[in-house]
Amino acid sequence: MAKYIRHTLQDNANYLTSGNYIIQIVIEGDIKVVESDEKPRVVYKDEEFPLYSVIGRVKRVDLKHFHAPLNLQS
Repeated sequence: MAKYIRHTLQDNANYLTSGNYIIQIVIEGDIKVVESDEKPRVVYKDEEFPLYSVIGRVKRVDLKHFHAPLNLQS
């Protein structure tokens, strides 16, 4: 699923950046900071999924609120 989301964002990167769009990902499940604030993981139905593989490094804004610039090249 992570690859699908990442590829969809990459395929539409020019459109997204030209329109100054904001992408919000709402997650059903718990967000756990396992490694660092830059690489949180989502725990859903007792499985962990790293957000890094979808959106890259993030900046923690609040307890369960993270921000990432649109960087689809890496």
